[in-house]
This record gives sequence, C-alpha cells and structure tokens, in this order.
Amino acid sequence: MQGPKVSFGPPSDFIDEPSGSGGGKGKWLKIAGIGCGAILLITAILFGLGAFKAVSCCGDLKTAGMQTVGAQQTVVAFGSAVAAKDWNAAHGEFSEGYGGEMSAEKLEQEFAPYTKEGLLENTVALSDNLRPDKDINELDDARKIETWRATVRFFPKEPREHLLAATVKLVKEGEPDADGIESMKITDLSLEKLPIDINGEAPVMAVRQLHGFLQAGNTRNAYNTLSPTMQKAQNMEAFMTFVDEQGDLLVSSTMDIRQLTYQNTTGANVVAKLTSASGKKAIVTYEVGQFMGSWRIVSITPLIETVDDGGDDGSKEDPGALEEEVEEDSGEPADGGEEAFKEEEAERAEEAETGSK
Repeated sequence: MQGPKVSFGPPSDFIDEPSGSGGGKGKWLKIAGIGCGAILLITAILFGLGAFKAVSCCGDLKTAGMQTVGAQQTVVAFGSAVAAKDWNAAHGEFSEGYGGEMSAEKLEQEFAPYTKEGLLENTVALSDNLRPDKDINELDDARKIETWRATVRFFPKEPREHLLAATVKLVKEGEPDADGIESMKITDLSLEKLPIDINGEAPVMAVRQLHGFLQAGNTRNAYNTLSPTMQKAQNMEAFMTFVDEQGDLLVSSTMDIRQLTYQNTTGANVVAKLTSASGKKAIVTYEVGQFMGSWRIVSITPLIETVDDGGDDGSKEDPGALEEEVEEDSGEPADGGEEAFKEEEAERAEEAETGSK
C-alpha cells in the first residue's frame, strides 16, 4: 500500500535561475558566491603552506580572489555559449591573440565530432574545477598566480554514459572593471569525452552526507546540510519531527542513487531508492541547491511504499513520475544499476513461479 507523499521544505530562493518558484538574487549574489569560492580556494592553498596568518586578506587574497571571480565569469559565459552552440559568443571570451588563431568557424569545427555524437544536446554547462595553472609551493607563488585552468563539463539532462569536457587556460587581459574584478580571457582549449559517474557529483555527495549523518544519529550535522531557506522555514525540532514520521526510512536504511538531473548550474534533483531495516522502501527526491559554493538540501520528498511479507517488494518505482502515482518500471534504473535491477526481476519471477504452482 502506498503511503502519503510528504513534501518538506519550500523551494529555494537563494539559487540563481531556480527551477520552479523563488527568485534569484541577480548579479551581486552571483559575484558574492563566486568571490567566496575564490577566497576559499586561495585560503586553502595558503593553509597548505602554513602561511595563512601572515597573509593580508585585503592584499594577497583579494588580488587572487578578483582573478578567480573574473575567470569564473568568463568560463561560465563560454560554457553557456557553447551549450547553446553560439560560436560567436563563445569566441568572444578568447584573448586577442588566441581569438586570432582560433576563429569562430574553427572553434565550431573543434566541437563538431562531439556535436555529431549528441554530447551538446540538452546539457547544462558546469564550471566547477577552477585552479591555479602552477604549483603553489611558497607564499610568493600564491601572490604571483597569473594564469588559471578550468574545466567545463556539459552534463546531460537525460541519462547518458558520457559527457563532453572542455578544459581552458585563462590569463588576465585588460583592466579590472568598476568592481575591481579582473578581466580574464581564454588562451587555450582542449576537449575530451568522459564517462559519467553520478556518485561523484557534488549534489549526490550532499545527499549522501545528509543520509550518513542521519544514519549515525548526528542530528545537528544533518540539519546543517539543509539550505538556509529550509532552516529558516523549519527549525531543527520540526526537521527531526519530519524524520521521525518516516520511521526508520531515513535513519536506518540503505541508499541506491537512481538519477541526477541538473536544472541549471546551481540547482539539481537527486533521486534515490531507500530500503529500511524494517523492509519499508521508498523512492525519494532530494532537491539540492548551491549556496556560496556549497551544495545544500532544499527539499525532501519521499514516496513511501509499505511492504507486506511475501508481497511486492516495492521496486517498481518510476523516478520520472515522482509527482504522480508510482507506476511500474518499464526499464533499467536511470543510473545503470543493472545488477540490482536483475536481482529484483529474478525475485519477482521466482515468486510468480511459486504462486502458479
């Protein structure tokens, strides 16, 4: 018997360009978010050198931080243009010298083999791997970062086995803008086809982190994985009441990630199947959003299946119909969990044979 659907948490209002309702904060939140990520990146580098206490935030960190803001803005613009196959706009993010070598027409030709494979069809451009283009061994190295590397991954909105990744090199060119953000331009480009592993994606890792904290009984850390908006709407007591209402589904269960869908660069949905110690099974949707560079839980919506002894094991969920009635699954799980799928099919076949006798 299907239990009630429980929706917990309002739509995020901190994600730029969110799916559904809720408004983005616009240019300044984008800059603030990217800027914080930049400062965290440089701070991590300097902590590794054991030199953080000797660094001026308004000096060493600010200069490098403004470079990373500019670099990230350039990478985001380039990725969005490529995803839209707007080759002229993508070419506009090249430096003067590299743009002379790599025309818009030649750029399109570089992507042509991957375009024919459909690797740019219906994708979200993710730029989440910005790093200095040099080894940082001493404090002076951190002060003198001049070039950066970044990877843009064109993640498909429907299940696929591979994605296209573009790695670019960036260098400062021109004067900073009125906000002090450095103008960074692309000076090199390389492309490669990569296998997709959704378990390594940040939104999935955020969901697994929440699950791990709940399994360990660490309610405070579990609550801290929720988005600020969700925490504002529901205090920890209300959150734990919700968790308690699910019985052992969230606190004593195994998790099988079935699907990941990026709505945009800062919002995603993660679909997982939970199987509790008592035999309760559910397909659960986690809406996840990025806040100041960190992925947090925006909402949790479980569809609970109560399982009777010897009855259906509740494995016929369709992740694509989470807001509707649970229907029979007509194919393999979206994440390619073939072994689990085959085992479930074998169990059902054995039960049917036993019943017929």
